[in-house]
Amino acid sequence: MALRTIEQKITAASQFTGVAPVGTVTREYDMERYPTGTVGGLFDFANPNPIQLKQFFAKLGGQSSWSLSVVDVDGVATALLSGTTEAFIANTTLNLVILQGQKLKLVTTGATTAMTARATATTRV
Repeated sequence: MALRTIEQKITAASQFTGVAPVGTVTREYDMERYPTGTVGGLFDFANPNPIQLKQFFAKLGGQSSWSLSVVDVDGVATALLSGTTEAFIANTTLNLVILQGQKLKLVTTGATTAMTARATATTRV
């Protein structure tokens, strides 16, 4: 079982908007880190086979409303989790299977400070 983690960071006064992050990703061990930016929130594992989401966490800033969904290959989003928090959200019991071509999408509103989000999946279901 191989783990793969994608990390994205957003600058203060910006939001996770559910779009692909920009910039050159750095890879170290099983972690892929995108540079801090003003857009992001789309987690694309580019999986040729189904994978299993093992953990998702986000450190949000300010009074943030957030939603996490899975997006199918046809662009249709299905809500997984949502809430309002100004601190930290975490879920280590999702065990969601992400099919070929599906992506995770994080959207926030109202954040005022820098934020970090990280999704970890296993390549073996």
